Amino acid sequence: MIDLSFTPANRHVLIRLSSHTLEKEPEPESLVFLPDGYKKKESEYVHCTLLECAEDCNLKGFHEGDSIIVNRSMIQKIEIMGKEFYLVLENYILGGFQS
Repeated sequence: MIDLSFTPANRHVLIRLSSHTLEKEPEPESLVFLPDGYKKKESEYVHCTLLECAEDCNLKGFHEGDSIIVNRSMIQKIEIMGKEFYLVLENYILGGFQS
């Protein structure tokens, strides 16, 4: 199997979603009847780890490995040869925590 590495371009940032973002919480048994297909609303924002920035990014003060908060709906998932990569444009990063 080929070991793929991905280099972001055009102001994109390569991220890793936090483990609790990927895990689905078990649905508790409800005492109230809910419509079929009802899903609890997810937070609009998600915690990620910054892996790599495109050369033209202007993220001053952020470094590889930092924890960041991004808009969930702006995350792009790319699947290539069995590997998943997650990207977000730099302007959808709201802030973060340095490691």
